[in-house]
Amino acid sequence: MRRPLVASLLLAALGCGGSSAAPASGEAKADEAKAGADAGVEAVTPPVPAVPAPPVVAATTAPPVTGDPCSAASFALPKGTVVATVDGEPVRVEELGEDAIDAEREALHTYCREVHGIREAAAKRAVEERLLANAARIEGVNTDAYVRGQLDARIERPGEAEVEAFYVANKTEQAPPFETVKGQVEEAMIKERSRKAFEDLIGGLRKSSTVVMSLPEVRPPPVDLAAAEHTATFGPKDAKVHIVEFSDFECPYCARAAAGVNAVKERFGDQVEFSFRHFPLSFHPAAQPAAEMAQCAQEQDKFWAMHDTIFGSESKLSPDGLRSLAEEAGLDMGELDTCLASGRARDQVQADMAKGREAGVRGTPSFYINGRAYEGGTSPAELTAAIEAELAGS
Repeated sequence: MRRPLVASLLLAALGCGGSSAAPASGEAKADEAKAGADAGVEAVTPPVPAVPAPPVVAATTAPPVTGDPCSAASFALPKGTVVATVDGEPVRVEELGEDAIDAEREALHTYCREVHGIREAAAKRAVEERLLANAARIEGVNTDAYVRGQLDARIERPGEAEVEAFYVANKTEQAPPFETVKGQVEEAMIKERSRKAFEDLIGGLRKSSTVVMSLPEVRPPPVDLAAAEHTATFGPKDAKVHIVEFSDFECPYCARAAAGVNAVKERFGDQVEFSFRHFPLSFHPAAQPAAEMAQCAQEQDKFWAMHDTIFGSESKLSPDGLRSLAEEAGLDMGELDTCLASGRARDQVQADMAKGREAGVRGTPSFYINGRAYEGGTSPAELTAAIEAELAGS
């Protein structure tokens, strides 16, 4: 399956959106990126940190927080709180109804996740600036000069043949002719190499320094996403890291994420447990039947064959197309028809969707690592980095 031009550079973290933004999807960015992707290019500029403030000699560590610090926030209404009175009679928070209470809890959890993400990103930037400032001081230059010198030494400009090969490998039917976008594609490749070089630079500085993160925990507690009996998985059941993907077979971003999933299987298949959960979106008419067919494939121990076949099919998801894909994946068609007619697969897909809504999924693909929403990109490199970090901390 071909990726849209520079998709691996520009669209790794995008997703198919539901009614609102999802923890790990990118509907909000999709429209912004579309024009650049269709034209074959979008800027991906690595950050060049400004000169940071002088080093702080001593630091204090935030006190540990126990329990569920998010729900303990001061604006969470305790049981018995009077929210109104009618003719002097109190109306208490318990009378708001379970739906309102659940919605408030999810809104609070979303807020707490976002607060944690903002703090974590800011802390990461501050650490990077400090590492770069320290390295620049040793070299006797300012931070900007140090970063530019390091990147210039690490980045090789691609030749025309390399640029054209990249264009040919990634172009879509709508892509402009190579000569029209050659300069843009080359620029995108250079910027991606700059981003990678900057990440490598920071990674090396981290390894040679002692960095201890001590942000107080404000995220909601992990969601219980233990695999159900019908869930397709790979990896050991007792693994220290459990990854769950909520996905939609008609979602193009899910198809791109499949490359990351396959990379996880290859590299970490004996170290992590990976679970696939269905979350077909209502505006994808083929997603539900594709999910049911894949779930029936699970009964024949052929889920992953069906998974790879569907995502590699370039959206040939008509009823006849799905049946052809099932045959290609090696399914027994008689058993498949019996399974589909029974309604078992439909019920299992609905159970996955209910679990996804409980976890806060609003779009696809949405990934969870050890019960917490994963906010990063879904390329093989990004998923690998996230898993390695989780394994190191587990």
